[in-house]
Amino acid sequence: MRLRESKKKVHELIKRARVKPMLRLLRLMAKRFIKAAIGFARKHRGFTEAMILGMIAAGIVSYVPGIGNALAVSVMAAAAVVGISREVKEAAQTCGL
Repeated sequence: MRLRESKKKVHELIKRARVKPMLRLLRLMAKRFIKAAIGFARKHRGFTEAMILGMIAAGIVSYVPGIGNALAVSVMAAAAVVGISREVKEAAQTCGL
């Protein structure tokens, strides 16, 4: 019974004029953030690929008993270094170095 009452209260709040504009604004902000994140991923493809592979590897090594979390952090740090080095290498190639 209480769950139904709380759902009714939530729906009443959503119907109010103060909440709807804020939800629209939140939706717009989320849409802009997602577009920016996708743009960053496309622009910095080498870094993004290295981080995704690092996340996969960190997820796998995190199951190691005892030291899994430390290994996962180390893997993510190594992935970040690899990604940044790939970005620097690409930048150096475009500059002709």
